[in-house]
Amino acid sequence: MKEKDFTVQEGSFTSVKVSIIIPTFNRRDLLFYCLKSLSNQTFPGDNFEVLVIDDGSTEDISSLIKEFNQNLSIRYFRQDKKGQASAENLGIKHAAGEIILFLDNDMISTPVLVEEHFKSHQIYKNYIIRGSYANTSDYINPEGASEGRFYSSAFFINGNVSMTKKLLLKAGMFDEDFSGYGWLDLELGVRLKKIGAKAITNEKAFTYHYQKNFVIEDLAAIYKKEVERGHMGVLFYFKHPCLKVKLATMNPLVMFIGFLLYKCDWLNPLKGGKILSFLYNNKLNWLFRHAVNLAAMSWYSSGVREALIGIKHENVI
Repeated sequence: MKEKDFTVQEGSFTSVKVSIIIPTFNRRDLLFYCLKSLSNQTFPGDNFEVLVIDDGSTEDISSLIKEFNQNLSIRYFRQDKKGQASAENLGIKHAAGEIILFLDNDMISTPVLVEEHFKSHQIYKNYIIRGSYANTSDYINPEGASEGRFYSSAFFINGNVSMTKKLLLKAGMFDEDFSGYGWLDLELGVRLKKIGAKAITNEKAFTYHYQKNFVIEDLAAIYKKEVERGHMGVLFYFKHPCLKVKLATMNPLVMFIGFLLYKCDWLNPLKGGKILSFLYNNKLNWLFRHAVNLAAMSWYSSGVREALIGIKHENVI
């Protein structure tokens, strides 16, 4: 399918200073509140644009975009399902602003978000500006259900982060070999570091990050994502074969513990997972969350092993 683009709000983009790129795949309800929060920014509306990149959604995203044509300078692009890296790059290529702000579609922005990112770039030239966030289980009223404020210590991680388009193009944008879940932003961060980029956090550039209340039926989706993340972790290491990346993606201790856990029928829901069901059904939430984290570790290590075996098999052939 050929990519589709329509500009909802017509006019010149010569005044655009900031381009906000939001990749999405389904999650229409969440995207509504993400866009709604961007309609109430203190930064002048004529000075920023929003580019929504639809990565092959089965939901009707285009009609949602049109709901914001009075309040946002917004453009919509649709492509066949190619993954987040491809979606981000499509947005970068079409961005009119000098500054690119990457925002996940599960982020609910505070009114000063765009202004704070822009102000930081006026002070710190050619820096990566990292924002802060609070997890919330309610995307309609995020403040009332939010936890404490956080920010990532990673050099570059997607979600609420900005930099100049010039810096992105110099680094080479996102690597579209990362077609699965995970590591694409950290891999770009390695290349950004190599060209001398620096990063700083502006805690006032704040968003609420929606995290769905967990139900046991979510385990299948978590399993899929963690296995994919394991595959992408191996790809990351083979592109940057250094000790730091290896410890991040294939830490021997994590791999060993994950391997043992994967063999445990009492934890692995693919083999019964009785302990997970017991903890969930008896509302032992704290223990359940930790057990899920251990299960996710085992699935990730399984994905790593699958990828390594696949590479070994290709080399033998």
